[in-house]
Amino acid sequence: MLDGSCNYLYMIDPRSYHITRVGSFSSFLGPFSVDGASAYAVANVNNVNGMQVANLVTGEIVTALLPSGYPGGLFHGIGWTPDQSEVWQSTGASPNIAIWDMSNPMAPRFKMWMPMRSPSGSHWLTFSIAGDYGYVAPQRGSTDPTEIFNVFTHQSVGFIASTEEMLEVDFTNGVISAVGDQYGIGRKGIGN
Repeated sequence: MLDGSCNYLYMIDPRSYHITRVGSFSSFLGPFSVDGASAYAVANVNNVNGMQVANLVTGEIVTALLPSGYPGGLFHGIGWTPDQSEVWQSTGASPNIAIWDMSNPMAPRFKMWMPMRSPSGSHWLTFSIAGDYGYVAPQRGSTDPTEIFNVFTHQSVGFIASTEEMLEVDFTNGVISAVGDQYGIGRKGIGN
């Protein structure tokens, strides 16, 4: 990481194998998430007390800072709600999720703190394919359960066993009809 190569996001075209480098971000990248059109990426970046957003077409990068109280570091989980109206961001040991309004991706606005019932904070997060539920996993090694939130009301609605390795598989008449992922990618414009 000391050579600065981790301050960039690398995109590979699967047809031509052409590599495009986006950045430089302000420090090395942690987890990131991409919208459904692969036009924008949101990233946790070391020592950024918030997140950075990259326009993957122009290469422009903006920084969105949290309003108060959280020391810089490398936050972990980050993801677009499937409708791409919000980005949810884990804030480590804090029992709160930062929620960003993404109506203008290059000018994200802090929307709210969403409190968790788990006192250990969060590590990873993802969403249902339909976009109605968000799943927030606790810190690694915690015995706290993964908390389920209603995406529209931001209310906690239940728990499942502690895990960040989640994969939604939907069936219609006994046949797989949809498969999600664990990365909180935006789904707007990709058929879901």
